[in-house]
Amino acid sequence: MKKFKKIVLASALALSTLAVLPVSDTEQASAAGVDYGAICKADSKCLGVSNLGVRKNGMYSGGYTRFEIKSGAGVVGIIPSGPFTGYLTGIKAGDAVVYAYDNSDTYLIFNVYVK
Repeated sequence: MKKFKKIVLASALALSTLAVLPVSDTEQASAAGVDYGAICKADSKCLGVSNLGVRKNGMYSGGYTRFEIKSGAGVVGIIPSGPFTGYLTGIKAGDAVVYAYDNSDTYLIFNVYVK
């Protein structure tokens, strides 16, 4: 029985070390407070930065052909609705940053607030 307890304890400690993995680049960018306005000014394909409020389970298209989630992947999701279109949907309350691209590959940066 003592050997079993030691194995369980060792397994628990091994699993707890996995919980302290480094965060991804997008999570680091989100935590660092990236200045998306400065990024947009430096890129000629960027049309601007805008705030967008979306309700939980609500959808937004805006005529954009493609969405790219830069931060907050658990807050918003992308629902494809055809070969060249999709919808942005709110999954849970929180904040996210999403790039919305049009046909000419220019984009708008959205600060999305899901309520």
